[in-house]
Amino acid sequence: MLTVLKLGGSVVTDKSKPYSIRKDVLRRIAGELKPYLELNNKLVIVHGGGSHGHHIVNLYRRKNRIEDEHYYSKVTIIMNELSLKISHYLSIEGIPVVILPTHALFKLNENNELEVYSLNVIVEHLEQNIVPILYGDVVLSKKGFPVLSGDDISWYLACKLQAQKLLFATSVNGIYSGPIGESPIIEQIDCRGKNMDEILNKIYVVRDKSSIDVTGGIINKIVAAKKYGCKNLDVIIFNGLVEDNIRKVLLGEKIPGTKVLL
Repeated sequence: MLTVLKLGGSVVTDKSKPYSIRKDVLRRIAGELKPYLELNNKLVIVHGGGSHGHHIVNLYRRKNRIEDEHYYSKVTIIMNELSLKISHYLSIEGIPVVILPTHALFKLNENNELEVYSLNVIVEHLEQNIVPILYGDVVLSKKGFPVLSGDDISWYLACKLQAQKLLFATSVNGIYSGPIGESPIIEQIDCRGKNMDEILNKIYVVRDKSSIDVTGGIINKIVAAKKYGCKNLDVIIFNGLVEDNIRKVLLGEKIPGTKVLL
């Protein structure tokens, strides 16, 4: 079985604190990955920018700096540093990870569509029981250096690699129809044959100024579902900060969350 696991930036970092990292959470996640991998299953991890990527991109935009080649270089370095930290804590707990830099694998074409230089490097690492790690990043395009979100990468890879599961580990229990703490989670979002506006109107979006997100957050997870149009894929959005949730959902056990029907 192949699973694409997206670790949200708010899971691996504290997005309100620039350049933070959740060491204990990463060590705990590593332990939760092991039972799945010990069954000879395959795993691709994609992580968000969190307190690193979102902070540096927003800083440039706020100060009206030009998003030129120096901006591109700076963001890719910052994101690589975050991925190194995440990989370090997973590796010391026994997860055989390898970083595959997003900006070296993907680009956007003239129609702003995602293209991959080659999927072979990912496939060949999976065949050797290695866990590839990718991440939200800036990429090359004919129109500058756009941000490619980890959500888009996750959907794209899950579809192209014909994964059986796509799991979004976030800092909340799923998608809500109203304020968190006052409303239940939406257990299912049916994207089959539905108008996107109709779907999005049911979703409550958290407006938290202390938590910067330059990629569209929870909305992008659903928009991307329609964009890549894959079938036969189990998609669940759940809370990755709750202990044992990742292990349970990888092994097919029931947990609170939102299932996206394709």
